[in-house]
Amino acid sequence: MIRFILITLLFIASCGYSLAQLDTLHWNKDRPLLWADFAGEPVSGIGVNGEILCMISANFEKPNAFKKTKFSVVAYLDRTNSWVDTSLKDKETMIYFQTMFNIYELQARRLRKDLAETKFGSNPTELFNQKYTKMMEGLSDELNKYRRETKMSLDQAKVLEWRNRINLELTNLTEFVH
Repeated sequence: MIRFILITLLFIASCGYSLAQLDTLHWNKDRPLLWADFAGEPVSGIGVNGEILCMISANFEKPNAFKKTKFSVVAYLDRTNSWVDTSLKDKETMIYFQTMFNIYELQARRLRKDLAETKFGSNPTELFNQKYTKMMEGLSDELNKYRRETKMSLDQAKVLEWRNRINLELTNLTEFVH
């Protein structure tokens, strides 16, 4: 998992990309996903409704030993690389993808909470990296469980169960909204 993260980050850096250059949508409770957010080229005939590419960007700033460390953790959607089969644009498919995006935001809030409750000292780099890696591993596990339990959106009852649980957890972590 760590290799995947590092390879992804190296790829993005080597291509000269930055968040400002990507067509992204930051998670926002007042702005649910729209079909227009899936701007990637649809892939047909593969048995999948679509693909949503979400990420979590996290960094910190420690200007000097006397200043408090400031953290930034953002969940966002890459519109350019997210796509949906145009014949499958229905309410159920959107709920599936919105719930997946919400899982990213939930993990971001959990990390914000963890970072806010941690005493980092004068050199936060190693501890920050450990916490970020742990969060990414948890995200991977949760997404795999979501996909498996919902049968990649085919089990709508499970999708709704997940949506309700994730939304409740988001509400419980409202103080850690970005």
